[in-house]
Amino acid sequence: MTSLNSLKEAIWNRSPRSLRAIYQGLVPSTISATPFEPLDETIQKLIEERAAEQEEILVLDVGANIGQSVIRFSRLLENVIFHTFEPIESCHSILVNQFQGPSFVHNRIALSNENGTRKFYEFRKSDTSSFLRPDLKSDWARRRAERYADGNVDDLIADEYEIKTMTLDSYLSSQKQLAKRRVSLLKMDTQGHEPEVLGGSTELLSDSARRPLLIESEVILGAMYEKHSNFYDIEQHLVPHGYRLVALSGGGNLINKPSLGINALYASPEIASKIPH
Repeated sequence: MTSLNSLKEAIWNRSPRSLRAIYQGLVPSTISATPFEPLDETIQKLIEERAAEQEEILVLDVGANIGQSVIRFSRLLENVIFHTFEPIESCHSILVNQFQGPSFVHNRIALSNENGTRKFYEFRKSDTSSFLRPDLKSDWARRRAERYADGNVDDLIADEYEIKTMTLDSYLSSQKQLAKRRVSLLKMDTQGHEPEVLGGSTELLSDSARRPLLIESEVILGAMYEKHSNFYDIEQHLVPHGYRLVALSGGGNLINKPSLGINALYASPEIASKIPH
C-alpha cells in the first residue's frame, strides 16, 4: 500500500504550477488549515475505519475542474482510485496530462439525470461554469464581471455548447470493474446541478452493498445563478435511503454574503451507525 506522504508527494510533484498556486490558497500548510476542515476530518476518520474492509478506496469526483479535489483527497486518504468527471475540454486535458496511471480514470462528460446532451455554459472563470445561466442582477455577477469580463456581466459566459450527459447509474453499469464495487466517496461540485446528479443515481443509492459511504455536495444558497439551491433539493434524494448530514463547511448568512455556498457531507446508514451518539 502506498503511504499517504509518498502519494501526496507524487501527485503534488506532477501538478502544474498554476494548480499548486490555486491549491496552496486552500491548503497553506496542513490539512487542518483548509476551509474544508470539518469535512476532511470526518472523511478521513470514517473512511479509514472502513478502509481495511476494501482493497481500494473508490472516489468519484464529479465536477473535477483541474484536480483540486484529487489533491485534497490524496492528502487525506491512501490507496485511492479516482474516477473524474469534467465537461470542459481544457480542464479535462489538465486532468489527463497531470494525473496519470492506473489510479485515475478521467471522463469528459457531465453526470446528470438522463443520458443525452444538454446545453452547458462555460464561464470565464472555469470553476463557476454550469448548466445554469448566471443571475446577471446579482452582486456576485457584478463582482465577477469586474474581475473577469471588463465589468460587463453579459460577458461572464465565455462559451455555450451542447455536452454529453450520462447518469451515474449508466456509467457504473458501463464499467465492468465497478459493477459490484463499493463507492467510498461521491464528491459533487457542479454549480447547482447536484440534484440532477443524484437523480441519475437511484440504483446506486438503493443498493446497500455499493452506495457511497460518504457524499459531499456543494449547496449554493446565494444569488449566483438563475436558479437557487437549498438543502431539500439534495436531501430528497438522500434521506429516503437513510443518509444523514454529518458535517458542514462554510457558513455565514445571505445578508452578509449574498453568494453564500456551503459544502455538506452526508453519511450512508452503513457508516452513520458508527458515529458516536
